[in-house]
Amino acid sequence: MKILLIGATGAIGSRILDEAVARGHDVAAVARHRGTLTEGEHVRVVEADAKDVPSLARLAAGHDAVVSSLSPRAEGGAEQYLAALRAVLAAVKQAHVPYVLFVGGAASLEVAPSKSSMGRGPGCAPRAGIGPPPKTRKEYRWQSQTRRRSHSRSRSSSRT
Repeated sequence: MKILLIGATGAIGSRILDEAVARGHDVAAVARHRGTLTEGEHVRVVEADAKDVPSLARLAAGHDAVVSSLSPRAEGGAEQYLAALRAVLAAVKQAHVPYVLFVGGAASLEVAPSKSSMGRGPGCAPRAGIGPPPKTRKEYRWQSQTRRRSHSRSRSSSRT
């Protein structure tokens, strides 16, 4: 599958990039600044502005899917984020890409004025017992497997 990944240098985008490449997909990794991105067998790095519809439409042409992992926490906040989301949607329509996926941004949602839904520290809602984020890919897999086992046990015990 050919994927256009917008926001490839971010926390979520970098993980999506790793996973897509591990599964053998060809990824055009779009970022405002190349940063630590490196080209590879399945990775093409592209610098672009997420609010530039014509540029995004040219980049999206010929891809099977567009994944946007933009964050509202970037420069300009919510207004810039919404402008970028609208631009991505317009570009996807122009390029006739069959699939688009928007991910990320939940940590910036407010559950009350000045109270983040998933942040840390004063003014933040509790993290619902999910614990600290994983530091390594191995730790992430372990946490995911543990949650799945725990979830399947609780579902099977509720059926008895």
